[in-house]
Amino acid sequence: MKKITGILIVTILILIGGFIMFQSGFGSKPLKDSNGKFRKDITLKQLQMQKAEHGPLTEASFMHGGGMEGGTDSILLSRDENGAPLIMTRSSPNHYLPLIVKTYTAEESLFVSLRDLIDRYNLSVWGDLPFNDEMIALDAPSTLIQMTFDDSDLSGNKHAYISISYDNVIPEGGREVLNQFAAVLRSGADPDHLKEEFFEDHGERIVLSAASSNTEAEINAICSGVWHSIDQGREFRLYSDGLSSSLDLSCQEKEPTGSVILEQPEIIMTPYLDADCGWHVLLQDSSGSPWVLYAEGTRLHFVKQDGSEQIVMERYG
Repeated sequence: MKKITGILIVTILILIGGFIMFQSGFGSKPLKDSNGKFRKDITLKQLQMQKAEHGPLTEASFMHGGGMEGGTDSILLSRDENGAPLIMTRSSPNHYLPLIVKTYTAEESLFVSLRDLIDRYNLSVWGDLPFNDEMIALDAPSTLIQMTFDDSDLSGNKHAYISISYDNVIPEGGREVLNQFAAVLRSGADPDHLKEEFFEDHGERIVLSAASSNTEAEINAICSGVWHSIDQGREFRLYSDGLSSSLDLSCQEKEPTGSVILEQPEIIMTPYLDADCGWHVLLQDSSGSPWVLYAEGTRLHFVKQDGSEQIVMERYG
């Protein structure tokens, strides 16, 4: 009887020990490592269960850029000096081309929609997702979503900053959430609410107005890049490295239908008629007809001097 009792006790102890080992090794396995990063197998549901508390959302942004070309594509939601929502976009396809910067007035509903996404998916804890070693690529561009909260009423930082990198291990279904966040931001860049637009080169704003005096280097930088326009059913494209010996405006419909070759550019440091630009460029096409090029806002205007043709072009990126 004592022998049976002893065997029973040992069996119970083994079972209890195994259960404890199971709990410590699997059931209660910590979600974060010693560096404060989540496990790579964490799920959306587990992220949603993490504790997080923040004050008002004050800024939100999406940024994509870097890589071999050094391009930039970003959008920022913030508030102006009066507290009104404001959207700013900054874009350039290459590091050597000026940025095109645009600001828009925005709706308060953008902050509400983004905060709803943040709270629904607990996005403020996603900054602790681990780096994805499989995503390592030399000279690859980076993509980030960033949020700033005012946590001062919670005894925290007035500018509590959180960044989520697409190069981290994103759980299944997570990229769709991040892309939705970016889409809500982009919806605020409404052309009807455009407030201001300008070129920026090496951190310096290029001022375009009838009273401005731009250098030839600035004019060449503005006129560089890949440009396109849709005019009365025709699409024009321009691939330009600045004011070289000629500019080829290729006209395309369903297929290329010819080009307007503009040659012999001559920069004149005065406005053209009532254009809001302190300079214009004289050119001529292959038939000898004179054309004029100038810039307004962030667009290029090609005008045939007899008034028979006007092409307004926007840059890709």
